[in-house]
Amino acid sequence: MLEGVRNLGEVIVRLIAILGLTAGALAPAVATAVEYAYVVPSAVTCREEGYQSSAVVEHLKRGMMVTVVEKVDEWANIERGEQTCWVERRDLSPRCPFASSSPPARSSSVAATTPVR
Repeated sequence: MLEGVRNLGEVIVRLIAILGLTAGALAPAVATAVEYAYVVPSAVTCREEGYQSSAVVEHLKRGMMVTVVEKVDEWANIERGEQTCWVERRDLSPRCPFASSSPPARSSSVAATTPVR
């Protein structure tokens, strides 16, 4: 069966042929990245399907973190626990809406200080 095999590569190729394996069966499982997003508006309607007239499943509040399962056009299918529902993508952000993107504003007036002795 393996007569005339010259190197390890040929052995592997022949064994794969004998076992009837496909390249897909040999490829390692591809890890998919989990995408998290935050609700930005103060209230968002999560719907059964990705369109405006679909039944309302849940109301989400600003700052809630969700897992994005799928994106279709302007809609995102999100997962919350065991439940999935659809929200408009514009209502989600990869950044928490409560996180400050800039340092706190400083007062424009300068207070006079007296050195301590």
